[in-house]
Amino acid sequence: MEIPSLLDLEHQALQAAQRIFPCEKDLLDKIPLDRIVSTFQKNLTPAEKPFLIRVAGQSGSGKSSQLAPALQEALKNKPFIKINVGAFAPFHPNFDKWQKNAPDKMRENTNGFALRSLILFYKYCLTNHINTLLDMTLLEPEIDLYLMRLAKENGYKIQMHISCVPKKISDHFIRERQIQTGRFVKPSSSLYFFNALAPCLKTLTHSGLFDPKDALILWSHFNTAPIKTTHLNNPSVLRLLNTYQCPKGHLTIKKPHHLLKLKIKWMCDFMQGWFDV
Repeated sequence: MEIPSLLDLEHQALQAAQRIFPCEKDLLDKIPLDRIVSTFQKNLTPAEKPFLIRVAGQSGSGKSSQLAPALQEALKNKPFIKINVGAFAPFHPNFDKWQKNAPDKMRENTNGFALRSLILFYKYCLTNHINTLLDMTLLEPEIDLYLMRLAKENGYKIQMHISCVPKKISDHFIRERQIQTGRFVKPSSSLYFFNALAPCLKTLTHSGLFDPKDALILWSHFNTAPIKTTHLNNPSVLRLLNTYQCPKGHLTIKKPHHLLKLKIKWMCDFMQGWFDV
């Protein structure tokens, strides 16, 4: 079977992005890449041996509240840029108007533009060998295959951390967060992100893209150490993902916040060995 070119994969990824988060077509040519690069310039230091660390998990899974902060602490002595979709919303031409008049619909109104901006900026970072922490869950096989292929073709070493959490638990923490912060996540969006994990991970683990040093780490919401540490070419982890996403029996919901410091310790120890390989 013919292997698609990177350009073909990019085209497929952008089509998939438009399908899941539509953006007005007249805005797609107005993404201000120069201004985005200028805004993040102080974090854009080229690396001789660049790394990409991806954090994934549905809304409410602890992806951004536990895993990303723990990784940032473990990487504090390394130059890197952290990017997520929300960071690009302020570059939307109508951002100020919506922030004033419809703040509760901000994410809905800017997601398409922000995702396309992220993909464009991600390409800039990786072609310039910038160490990158990507705080964005798995979305669509076409998007994730392109992002990972771009990394490997530019000589990146990769880690992927996935928070494997039942939807009942992530929904509970979404409701708690909404009470505390007012941030609303549509149930349909949460379900979409939950359902996207397995097919995207299947595509990646069967792709043959990765080296043995490219790590895949699966986490539970409530454990201080990972469920599984393996490599990204290991499709057997799909069964484990399903076990933790869809457990049998009664689920006990407990607060995970005190585990952050312990996860930081594990990640610091892991990073030291991973960078030495």
